[in-house]
Amino acid sequence: MLLTVNLTLPYLGKERFGAWMTIASLATMLTFLDLGIGNALTNKVAKTASAGNKPHLTIVISGGLGVLCIVSLILVVLLAGIAAALPWSSLIKLHSTQLNDEVRRTAILFAVFFGASTFTNGVSRVLYGLQRGFEVHLAGSIGSLASLLALYFAARAQAGLPVLLSCTMMGVLIANLFLLSRLWWEGQFTTSRWYRSIGSETPSLLHNGSLFFLLQIGTMVGWGADSLIIANATGAVAVAAYAVIQRLTLLVSQPLAMLNAPLWSAYADAHSREENSFVRKTFKRSFTLTLTISALGALLLVLIGQHVTQFWTHGQVKPETALLAVMGIWLVFESTGNSLGVLLNGLGIIKQQVWIVSTFIIMALPMKFWLASKFGVIGVVTAGIIAYLVTTVAGYGLVFRKDLVERMR
Repeated sequence: MLLTVNLTLPYLGKERFGAWMTIASLATMLTFLDLGIGNALTNKVAKTASAGNKPHLTIVISGGLGVLCIVSLILVVLLAGIAAALPWSSLIKLHSTQLNDEVRRTAILFAVFFGASTFTNGVSRVLYGLQRGFEVHLAGSIGSLASLLALYFAARAQAGLPVLLSCTMMGVLIANLFLLSRLWWEGQFTTSRWYRSIGSETPSLLHNGSLFFLLQIGTMVGWGADSLIIANATGAVAVAAYAVIQRLTLLVSQPLAMLNAPLWSAYADAHSREENSFVRKTFKRSFTLTLTISALGALLLVLIGQHVTQFWTHGQVKPETALLAVMGIWLVFESTGNSLGVLLNGLGIIKQQVWIVSTFIIMALPMKFWLASKFGVIGVVTAGIIAYLVTTVAGYGLVFRKDLVERMR
């Protein structure tokens, strides 16, 4: 993430770099298109694995990945068609007419990669359910290093946006395919009578995934659309500054997310065995550690973020102190919210999350567009912080606190 900026921003310029970051941000924005099946698969695999029925576990894994494979093929065709038809120059306010064709080609290529990753990411969801998240992170790290090496040579050749996008998305996709081969070798995934496994698992995954689907739509609208809102309000150039600061915050939030992610299946397994003392103690430690580290990271961002960013981007991006401050506050909210979200997902508390996220969208979205037109990037982040305080912090601290406490008893 660090070297993506350092290698490419100097020769791409702020507008091309901002356009690339806007398209890349769609990967987070469109995660809901798996219909919530990936998250539902994690919970089902965790519960099936705790029962110790290996033949049934193979059916669950094979059927779930088969459903995601069908969804993936549909997404490739659908998203590629939409990407080819969208008016990108007006959508993200491109000043250069020559950039329009390059952005369109990049968007079409993104559609293909994203559609394929919907299936391969399902492999990660399965391994999280099996409490083998360490394998996901190990393979992902190797894939990221391969992407970095490809990106280095592409940047030296001053490659265009389609090549850069391929470099960054290809590594993790291949890593997940390797993990799929491991599941097949271990006999936990098979295409033998695949249609039967798909048929038996489709109803339950769609039913259990429906709430996750609503939750993911809410997350997409409330959090994932920020780059698109900024680009639409002030142009792709403004996205460059936002993307650079966001990448600094990811140096803190991503490792914390990696530490918390395996707890999802651990919470689900412990809750199914009624070992809720483990759930309470583990969440308390997880939340306290996440809050402490993210707060320290936010403080460092405010103190040295401006100097680091100017050195990092060779003076092309000079963030305001106010932007660093609001991004630091959002870093704490995002990290601690992720820690809580892992607990809620593991305990199956989904309906309450849908209510909270829906309320957040109703409040945050119009505020983001309004403040973006007046204050740019700072306005978008500030709107998210205000809405988060009113809906999420108050919602779980007051309205749904009783539900959460009772589920952990």
